Amino acid sequence: MAKSDWKETGWYIEAKGSRHLFSVIGSIGGYSSDAKIAWRGQASTEYDLVSSLQRSPGISSEEEMRKRELLLLKSARQWGLGFGPSGWASDLQLLADLQHYGTATRLLDVTSNPMTALWFACQDVQPKGSTINDGILLALNTAGWKSYGRSHPSGSYRAVESPLSWELEAALDSAQPFIVESLSPNDRLRAQEGFFVAGRIPERSARDPFKSFHVNYEPTTYEELSTRLNDQVGGSEQRRRLPFVAVIIPAWLKGRVLLRLANSYNRRPNVLFPDFTGFRDHGAYVEPRKTFEGSS
Repeated sequence: MAKSDWKETGWYIEAKGSRHLFSVIGSIGGYSSDAKIAWRGQASTEYDLVSSLQRSPGISSEEEMRKRELLLLKSARQWGLGFGPSGWASDLQLLADLQHYGTATRLLDVTSNPMTALWFACQDVQPKGSTINDGILLALNTAGWKSYGRSHPSGSYRAVESPLSWELEAALDSAQPFIVESLSPNDRLRAQEGFFVAGRIPERSARDPFKSFHVNYEPTTYEELSTRLNDQVGGSEQRRRLPFVAVIIPAWLKGRVLLRLANSYNRRPNVLFPDFTGFRDHGAYVEPRKTFEGSS
């Protein structure tokens, strides 16, 4: 996806410096008491907002996604996954667990903490010494979205007949995106204050930056959005119309922001990845173990 895709929506702000960036984040968070913001950081504005499973070859529609998803769930259960002290996990909970551990699913990681998302937005995507891409901090207004993952069986016919699949099927009945929370978040998810969003794959314009679910918005302009965010006394009717904001972080600003995140907000790799895999991937002086044919 080209960088201009976000700009063509009009719902973007380009950070002019560290103080401006943090001011914009505060303005988004305090924009309206009716808003419910989910934050996501992406290290490059060239990335689609698309789930990891949807990036797999041969998945361009909801029908293809659902077929692959059902095969994934069946394979995971045959592997012995999804069973615990309380019995079998629902399909939706199993997807959340698979996402935890790096399996491609339709779920997209988000967080309630903008500083965590900003840390991810400021990472490099190029080898050391290469040009760093601009990053993007996405603020999604999820007000009105249904939340799943912690629900009890509804007692409906579908829930009784299909106790493992009913929740995911109910979520996918609607064209609206939905929120997925984990019943048993691992250390990393807790540290990152993370949860997930997902939805049906929409039929949208190729230039629409939302590829994995439908976000309803009308085009606006940079100037109009800036005015809204700077307005301290705007009416609640106006403030409800904030579907998302894409905050673009120029490549030259990333290093400065990461320093502030470490010093003022304690957003560091050892805090965000408090597990053995995190140490392997982000720790200093770590030499990955080499494996050879016939060895383990």
